[in-house]
Amino acid sequence: MSGKHISPFQVILVMAALMIIGVTMIPLLNVQYSPGVRQKGISVQYSWPGASARIVEQEVTSKVEGALAPISGIQEMYSASYKDGGSVSLSFKKEANMDALRFDISSRIRQLYASLPEGVSYPQLSTGMDGQSASPVLTYTIHADLPTWQIAQYTEQNIAGPLSRIEGVSRVSVTGATPFEWVVTFDPNRCAILGITGGDIRTAFSTLNRNDPVGLGLMAAPGTDDLRQIRIGLKQAPLPPEQWSEVVVKQTGGRIVRLGDIATVEHRQKLPETYYRLNGLNNINLTIYAEKHVNTLVVTDALKAQIAAIEAELPAEYSMTLADDTSVYIRGELRKIYWRTGLSVLILLGFVFLTSRSLRYLWMIVLTVVCNVLVAFIFYNIFGLEIHLYSLAGITVSLGMIIDTSIIMIDHYDRFGNRRVFLAIMGALLTTIGALSIVLFLPENQRDNLVDFCAVIVINLVVSMAISILFIPALLDRFPIHHNRSRRLSRGYRTRGKRRVARVTAAYGRFLERSRRLRWVYIVVALLGFGIPVQMLPPKIEHKEEPKRDSTLWVRAYNATIGSNWYQQKAKTYVEMLLGGSMRLFAKDVYNSDFYSDPERTRLIINASQPEGCTVHQLNETMRVMENFLSGFDEIEMFRTSITSYDNGQISVTFKPEADKAGFAYRLKELATTQALELGGADWSIYGVGQGFSNSLSSGWK
Repeated sequence: MSGKHISPFQVILVMAALMIIGVTMIPLLNVQYSPGVRQKGISVQYSWPGASARIVEQEVTSKVEGALAPISGIQEMYSASYKDGGSVSLSFKKEANMDALRFDISSRIRQLYASLPEGVSYPQLSTGMDGQSASPVLTYTIHADLPTWQIAQYTEQNIAGPLSRIEGVSRVSVTGATPFEWVVTFDPNRCAILGITGGDIRTAFSTLNRNDPVGLGLMAAPGTDDLRQIRIGLKQAPLPPEQWSEVVVKQTGGRIVRLGDIATVEHRQKLPETYYRLNGLNNINLTIYAEKHVNTLVVTDALKAQIAAIEAELPAEYSMTLADDTSVYIRGELRKIYWRTGLSVLILLGFVFLTSRSLRYLWMIVLTVVCNVLVAFIFYNIFGLEIHLYSLAGITVSLGMIIDTSIIMIDHYDRFGNRRVFLAIMGALLTTIGALSIVLFLPENQRDNLVDFCAVIVINLVVSMAISILFIPALLDRFPIHHNRSRRLSRGYRTRGKRRVARVTAAYGRFLERSRRLRWVYIVVALLGFGIPVQMLPPKIEHKEEPKRDSTLWVRAYNATIGSNWYQQKAKTYVEMLLGGSMRLFAKDVYNSDFYSDPERTRLIINASQPEGCTVHQLNETMRVMENFLSGFDEIEMFRTSITSYDNGQISVTFKPEADKAGFAYRLKELATTQALELGGADWSIYGVGQGFSNSLSSGWK
């Protein structure tokens, strides 16, 4: 432990090299705002417009379950079939390799898709059992003086494709286009006479499609065969419109029946099956989603660089406008955290300088702290830790312990010239590390959020032990402090200092003597500061059973005072403000439920659903009214509208920074609740701030 076999210069040189390596690893740190946890689950989602829940279960869900069931490592499988679509969610064991499983599932879905009925969308995979792990990071609007379907087609081929190949991108969505479709409407009576069914017509178009390279998707209402209409979605007509009537449908009774004999063909815009709008405007929107476990800031920078290259090659009639960038908020919040962390370090170093009054001593503390943090960066990257809100808090907490360790070793080595105090330092830090191990026994959702917090503290403390036993003695051997001030101070200065200490001590003694006589004041102040829970008192007391005589008097006294109309309507607010203290503020403004939520930007969520039998278009009309209401507030920065089915519509509202600080979200929540009650026509739920609202009768699932 003497360190004579290793020269101080060698130790300092090694530490300098490690600090340089730590600096080079700063760009490699996985910086996030909130922790991203790799969920051991994958959700497979698909849609089938017009299909009932029973048909979806029989024709799609059961087949998907059968294809995925043989996969090893599945812990649980959950499926749901509903009108217009369904999903199959898989949860896996902790030791499962998610990358290999995702590839295996993708391969099985690719093989299965050919056997699924016509009209079923290609199943989409998303990580997480809830299927919502991917979050939008960038949203662009695409403008051009062209039909929307043509803009969407160009965007998917030339913009969405290159962006989706960037590492960390979950998916790229292009919404807002209204495609055209060919609608074949035929006379069922005429077809019945000729023995022609809807299947014959679909077969005719399928045969036509096999002889033509143009993609053709036939979509008819599932579960039936004889229909009045068949919707045919295609990007361009496989035949000139005037030749459609000549398409051969069937040969029956020695007669060739052509399409013009039994049906009419119309080319028209397709009714939207889903809606997605920004600020209530119908644009071609390019929305990019990032996976949860990736560095959002790095992915955003890569996306913006790629988009800049794409914009340079866009045709003259096309333009892209950035509508939403979530990385701006994340960078702003991280900047605040960095500033607060730096300020706390400056305060700690300020106290060090006030007590030591030596610039060399302060310089050595700063150098050891910087060395500790930079060396810790190496281990952050080795262990794959994320730097987010919780881990930054862990770094800030550990800085105080790091400075304490440095101060103890510097003072001891400078005074005694040995490292014997290291055992005490190691015992104290190991005790702290052992106390942090309790996090491993917390519930999984809480453990996932705190594991990085504890990990950075453990790494910082272990590194600080190595620095205290190696780096600090080497620095002191090469750059001694010699700050024994008592030998340098003059006798007169020491006398004046002792007098100041005596005066301060005497004043402090008088303060303590007076405090002993007025101790009741401190007790009252502490009690009122914490608060008396008067806000929890019931407005009235009523006996459910026959009351006793003594309790009747007490109940009458309570109802005549606290339960009186005067107290409840006039005095209650002021009494609660006077006596409630911090407990009242916590109960009112902080604790709204026992559900934990990740730190994120303030959002007001407005959900709407309509009963079974309604359509997505009817829900869209209802939500249009709510959008018009929201567009009248300048305090709103953006609101996203997403409608995927008749019973699933959502508006996500974000606010401008100044309005967010002023608490406008709470006011808008009350106004939106009033608007929802006036609208009717749907079940509304509004939440995000304050107490949630819902007017749903919760009649249950069918």
